[in-house]
Amino acid sequence: MKEEKKRSESSDKENVYVVDTNVIINDPNFIKKLRGKILIPTTVLQELDKHKYGPTEKARNTREFARFIDRNSNSVWFHDSDEYEGSNDDKIIKTALSLKKQGHNVTLVTNDILMGLIAKSVKLNVKKHRVDREEHYRLYSGIKDLKFNGESDNSKVSRPIPNEYQIHDDGLYRTLPSGKLKKLGRDMTLWGVTHKNVEQKCAIDALMNDDIKLVTLSGRAGTGKTLLALVCALEKVVTENQYLQLMVSRPVIPMGKEIGFLPGDLEEKLSPWMQPIFDNVDFLFNSKGNKGFNHWQNLVDEGILKLEALSYIRGRSIPDQFIIIDEAQNLSSHEIKTIISRAGVNTKIILTGDVMQIDNPKLDSGNNGLTYVIERFKYQKIAAHINLTKCERSELAEIATEIL
Repeated sequence: MKEEKKRSESSDKENVYVVDTNVIINDPNFIKKLRGKILIPTTVLQELDKHKYGPTEKARNTREFARFIDRNSNSVWFHDSDEYEGSNDDKIIKTALSLKKQGHNVTLVTNDILMGLIAKSVKLNVKKHRVDREEHYRLYSGIKDLKFNGESDNSKVSRPIPNEYQIHDDGLYRTLPSGKLKKLGRDMTLWGVTHKNVEQKCAIDALMNDDIKLVTLSGRAGTGKTLLALVCALEKVVTENQYLQLMVSRPVIPMGKEIGFLPGDLEEKLSPWMQPIFDNVDFLFNSKGNKGFNHWQNLVDEGILKLEALSYIRGRSIPDQFIIIDEAQNLSSHEIKTIISRAGVNTKIILTGDVMQIDNPKLDSGNNGLTYVIERFKYQKIAAHINLTKCERSELAEIATEIL
């Protein structure tokens, strides 16, 4: 009888979550996702205090969390963990143990694997907390091949996806927002470039469609993501005058060791990061018969091409621009949101990247910004996505992407 009463009392106790610093830095809104009491050791507050300054995402998340708990102090407990000895991890674990001894149902929330193992060794419940993730192998491709399975009636699709491309026996179609199918027209040659496969034809169609305001292009190296985005941008900005300017940016994330500070003004500092863009621009001009190098510099001097640092984009409103964000897989979901929400009237945004080639150590194929946008915008009538799978750069590049 006493045992049953004890179990009943234990089950009636509210869950208490002791939260580690890395969880807050990763997701400042995690409190809304946990059912129970949240306990923050003072050690965690001291660690957060060191990260609150600056323009980084870590600093922004820290400040956002601080504002939240200031407004909702009744939903959070605080515990003076400085009374315990040892490292900061030890103090947080001892805080959780102290609550457990008082009879609470305690769970330590941490993404630190080793800290979690130590906590488990002293019989503490441990929980990991991750930001929403999307598995890359389940990512929406944007193209459906209906050529061989006998399905050619679009009415069989329960919920049509706007701007999804379908391959049928009699041609290539795009799904309109109404759910009807529109057959793609003849092949286009832009700036001496013609598509080399069906995926590239779909990408060009989406890039040239002014009603589609957001286009995401994913795919491995050499599939033509950046080149296609640039050729359509030049056609729209230079040839058709549909947009006032072409704005290009890339995250400043190095592959390998840092090379240190770069001299010069903003344009000179960005030049090493923008070299892949410059290479593609020169290739396009050479394809039109304008042999030579540094054609991109002429576009910059004429105000047609603008190189933009993502660090300074917050707070802006950008109308009448064709914007290309290359290597978008190295941006977080928060950074991507900041960029897309800058779009003004008659602005089109292109995000390109390879979710399997990420240089940002805090991101992976599931939680990066490009993956996030692809899934969230799938059913939006002003967005389109195409996943490019066939390497067209060279035979050597194709073999390298397959076997290395």
